[in-house]
Amino acid sequence: MQKKHHPFLALANILIFAAVIVFQTSELCDISIRTASPMLLLPLLCSYAFFSDIKRCVAAGMISGAFIDSISQGAYCFNTIILMLLAVGVCLAANNLFNKNIFAASVLSLMISLIYYIFLWLFFYLSGSDMESSVGYLLKYAIPSAVYSAVFVFPFYFIYNRFRKIKEH
Repeated sequence: MQKKHHPFLALANILIFAAVIVFQTSELCDISIRTASPMLLLPLLCSYAFFSDIKRCVAAGMISGAFIDSISQGAYCFNTIILMLLAVGVCLAANNLFNKNIFAASVLSLMISLIYYIFLWLFFYLSGSDMESSVGYLLKYAIPSAVYSAVFVFPFYFIYNRFRKIKEH
């Protein structure tokens, strides 16, 4: 089935990504639960990549990662690279391994959230501190934050599933 080009959907994608990045970085509203603080960009990127093609996933991952890196201290392209790779991985898995249902999206969201936080721990926390505080960070912050982040895939999944249906009709 041939997909139609909808400029409204491109604008809606840009606005959704911008709103999530602004919400995430501005700290207007704290949605943390104890030590778990979600990164809303991960489930958003997962849902977007779940219904998109490789080129758009690379662009979305790189651009959103660059925005996060531009305001992060000491990240130096970490988010740009990891978000691009995670978006491509979700796209490839969704197109080749999984059915495009909510269960698959939630599994992929949990997987990329865990991968993101584990790499964040490996690059920034494991080498720079003693082992006790490093493992404490992993168990008390990183893993709960990854699970909490993955929960937010549900609203984004339904938004992008609706966008997919609009493209196909």
